[in-house]
Amino acid sequence: MTAASPDTVTTLDEIVDNFSLLEDWDDRYRYVIELGRALSPLAAGDRTEANKVQGCASQVWLATTVHPNGQGGPVLTFSGDSDAHIVRGLIAILFAMFSGKQARAILSTDAIAVFERLGLREHLTPQRSNGFRSMVERIRADAQAALATVAMEPGSAFACHLPVASIEPPKERKRLLGPGDNLPGAFQFVELPPANDARYCDAAYLRRRRC
Repeated sequence: MTAASPDTVTTLDEIVDNFSLLEDWDDRYRYVIELGRALSPLAAGDRTEANKVQGCASQVWLATTVHPNGQGGPVLTFSGDSDAHIVRGLIAILFAMFSGKQARAILSTDAIAVFERLGLREHLTPQRSNGFRSMVERIRADAQAALATVAMEPGSAFACHLPVASIEPPKERKRLLGPGDNLPGAFQFVELPPANDARYCDAAYLRRRRC
């Protein structure tokens, strides 16, 4: 069993299916390495400090390209590389999950659940597992920043209404109307649109938060 060539994208479903066919973990490791070898080469200009992923035991670079997509929101594509064979394979798995997807879809995808479903958590060193999480956080932060950039554009349909789970939305007390509205508990908390909260439109802030 071989991974796809650089001209053929291996889907996440194919990766999961191939993992299920390989019962021996030595074979699975070899398959992950093959996935990494099939990655398209990373341009020399993308091997920068800004593209380095912090928190990885080996060197990892992730370069993100954001494509406008109208009302559907921005689409992100990724390229990357590592000086470790197994990590290049993990990068390939992440790209199968995220590359070419809308920012909102990226934020709604539970990459750690997929990581555990493949059994990688139990069969990789803690350093490799932490590195995988660092790569996921980097990709999610780039998706957050892409949404924030779109929200700052004049006339944007997103109007800064971003799903930033790590930031508590501002709330106000609102009186419930109807019989008994003067009784205890007649108030409820409702979320306010975050349009007045500058953090929701600050891509640099979102990147620092690594949501």
